[in-house]
Amino acid sequence: MNITIWHIFKYLYKWKFVIIAAVLLSYFAAFCYVNNHQTYNAQVIIEFNDDCISEGKAPDGKDFEPYEIVSPNVLTNVIKELSLKKTVNSIRSRVKIDSI
Repeated sequence: MNITIWHIFKYLYKWKFVIIAAVLLSYFAAFCYVNNHQTYNAQVIIEFNDDCISEGKAPDGKDFEPYEIVSPNVLTNVIKELSLKKTVNSIRSRVKIDSI
């Protein structure tokens, strides 16, 4: 029996609803998997080009306090601007500050 391209198209057309359902089901399964298992890690290096930072002073002359970066005021503004669904404490618990 000779099979032509038209036979293949007829066969695919006959099963079009099953094929569409399988593709949609696969898409939604992949979408749910990625949304539930995706993680994100980030590292940031903040560099000060001011001479006073080597003495432990902020550019305004006060003692430099690196933990001001994770203060509740700063993190609240970050959560608002980025529309995150996190709490301040959940973010603070994941922040690690190391000196270089």
